[in-house]
Amino acid sequence: MTILATKLADWSDMYKGKLDWAEQRYNTRGLYEYAKNDTVNLIDDSVIQQAKKSPTHPVKIPVVNGMTMTVTSTRSITVTNKDSTTAFSTLTYSTYCVAFDMKPAIYPDNYVGYMTDFKRKMDIAQNAILDSVEGALYTKSDTDKSQYNAADLNPYTLVGNEFIIDYANREDVFNEIGPIYKTNKFNDVSNLTFIANPRTEALIKKIEQSAAYNAENKAMVLANKKFLFSNAITNSSPSAYTMFSLLPGSIGMTNWNDNDAQMNMKGENGEVTIAYMPLMGMDCAVFQRRYFYDGSGSYTGKQRTMLEGFEISTDIALVTPYLSAPTTNASPIFKIRINAA
Repeated sequence: MTILATKLADWSDMYKGKLDWAEQRYNTRGLYEYAKNDTVNLIDDSVIQQAKKSPTHPVKIPVVNGMTMTVTSTRSITVTNKDSTTAFSTLTYSTYCVAFDMKPAIYPDNYVGYMTDFKRKMDIAQNAILDSVEGALYTKSDTDKSQYNAADLNPYTLVGNEFIIDYANREDVFNEIGPIYKTNKFNDVSNLTFIANPRTEALIKKIEQSAAYNAENKAMVLANKKFLFSNAITNSSPSAYTMFSLLPGSIGMTNWNDNDAQMNMKGENGEVTIAYMPLMGMDCAVFQRRYFYDGSGSYTGKQRTMLEGFEISTDIALVTPYLSAPTTNASPIFKIRINAA
């Protein structure tokens, strides 16, 4: 086992800090949570596992275009030619890297120990990547939201590819969205999820309270619906609540780590390996470089002291359903804005 692997093993069960809990707070990331769990509804798990071990970015997934067939009332000896057409859906990977350093010689006379500080920095690094990916998931959802709605005027029309809902209909929209999906030929709406900006939770709680304590029982409004929240989803005036509605198979992601990390390569100026990042829920590449430097400018007596540099990295591709004609075929991602009163 290398020095790096031992350090990571030590890190996995460290730091029980309490007093400084409010110093490092993190965003709500409903899009990431949803995409992590929804990936298998878009890409077969065996393909995902093979892709992780690929020496290069796996960039193409074969798809079959939809087709229509004509029903006639007359039998014929001539069979109409109707070939399937295929295409490739291209994955685009983005690299996410975070780096930090450690100086072992500064910890022996410090109240904060080496592993305590290392653990905290690892958490901050993971959360920095998570925030970046959450923002990318928002952009992907917003870009690939439905451009078409077969249920126009029944009861809402897409405006700029968004449902703009009057405040008076703020509760009805949760009833209407299921039939809207069905009108667009998404027949199973039993696992409908809304991912919204955090303020929307107040609206959901109010509806839930009406179900329990109001003469008008509104329990069915939220039945079979799951709600997640994300700080990456923001309001724009005059909206009070902004959200995406999604069905299983709406958005996912897959990651890939570079060959050197997969091969656990070591050299005179560093080593790199694969390590599981518990906050991210995925394997990432961890590069470590160790060398001496003059640290006397910051630390007394450290004219020659060890510096350990760490880099956490991975490449992530975001995936949404393939649509050959998105302007005439609805996406399972609808964006909804509910205006303020």
